[in-house]
Amino acid sequence: EKLIHTLYTILKELVINGCKANQKRIFFEEHNLSLESKEDYEKGIELYKKAFSEKMALEYGKKSRERGLYCMIDFEFDKEGIRVEVVNNTAILKQEEVSMREKLKKAMGYNDLAEFYMEQAMSGETEGAGLGLALIVILLKGEEIDPKYFRILIQGDKTIARLEIPFSDQFESKRDHDGRPIGEDVN
Repeated sequence: EKLIHTLYTILKELVINGCKANQKRIFFEEHNLSLESKEDYEKGIELYKKAFSEKMALEYGKKSRERGLYCMIDFEFDKEGIRVEVVNNTAILKQEEVSMREKLKKAMGYNDLAEFYMEQAMSGETEGAGLGLALIVILLKGEEIDPKYFRILIQGDKTIARLEIPFSDQFESKRDHDGRPIGEDVN
């Protein structure tokens, strides 16, 4: 029961990120911007940030559904532990993967979100400042859950964010049987 608030906060962050990733793809398409072009990507992210609102989120949520884009939550639970996966059917782009890997690595060095935020602000870090990923890592550390049980991976055209919480030593993590996790080289 003590993990309910932590799990809720982490899931909310992951679902919002998954939905935004899908919506961002549509936004880029509608503005004739290539996700593969560095210049278009930077321009598109700037436009997306300026345009984003609750109304836009609802509008693009409907567009995502119409185009078959989704963000799904899958729960597995037994006496050994819990496994939650947030899956969306758009793969992370290379530049997003690099950024995410750097943010996760930085977040591992912190135990306090305010400290992480201040350091990011001082270094001029912009896009979201990695607060969501840092929040997840810091919350897990606060619950004495090894952050290695949080993983983001790519399987085909899907991005999967997985959180595993072991309740016993008999818990078997899926992480050793995964596709390519974020951070492994792409060839």
